[in-house]
Amino acid sequence: MKSVERLTTTGLLLCLLVGPLALLGQQGPDSERVPVIIGFNRPPGPAEQALVRGAGGLVKHTYRLIPAIAAELPAQAVRALENHPLVSVIEPDVKVYAINEYNTSWGVAKIGAQTVHTNGNKGGAVKVCVIDSGIDVDHPDLSANYRGGWDFVNGDSDPSDDNGHGTHVAGIIAATLNNSGVVGVAPEA
Repeated sequence: MKSVERLTTTGLLLCLLVGPLALLGQQGPDSERVPVIIGFNRPPGPAEQALVRGAGGLVKHTYRLIPAIAAELPAQAVRALENHPLVSVIEPDVKVYAINEYNTSWGVAKIGAQTVHTNGNKGGAVKVCVIDSGIDVDHPDLSANYRGGWDFVNGDSDPSDDNGHGTHVAGIIAATLNNSGVVGVAPEA
């Protein structure tokens, strides 16, 4: 009996949450969808996914580490969902590019790292942890100094870089002094 009550309550809750947005979900085939990240005030689950779909949206990804869903929504649905009590924020889902300075060691020169390296301090006893988009463990400037890592997004020991930013940051810190590419601030760290 309790499971029937729970199922009825859940169904009623979904109707109350999705019902007002159902008309928005009936967009024509030519309705323009915009990519968005929808932040919720709790970890998203089936109810939040149903809310997005009920608004005419396509769920692209439900995040585990942040309470959000990446989706494509009709423009009118964005405005309607912004006022929904479960939604904390809706932001455009845009591509972000990291600045790539692999071909220059401008920063290393600016801080005078060469003087430190010449005097024998290259960070040999220093352990560094980079928390970023991952690392290219086979990169010729980094492979000699790489000692292992963890992918917190996928929960495994393969920290392959998703977009190059983590590799860039690791290179600024510890790219080896190998007469190729750039040298890091602490090339033996």
